[in-house]
Amino acid sequence: PYPSSLPYQPVQSTLALPVKENRRLNQISNPVENKSSYQT
Repeated sequence: PYPSSLPYQPVQSTLALPVKENRRLNQISNPVENKSSYQT
């Protein structure tokens, strides 16, 4: 069968990318909310 790294790689990268982008977008669009949540 196929190597275990083949099906894994695409799934992980596709999942990790949106998450990182979402976090970055959140920090850019809500800097104040992020700071307040960090202090709490």
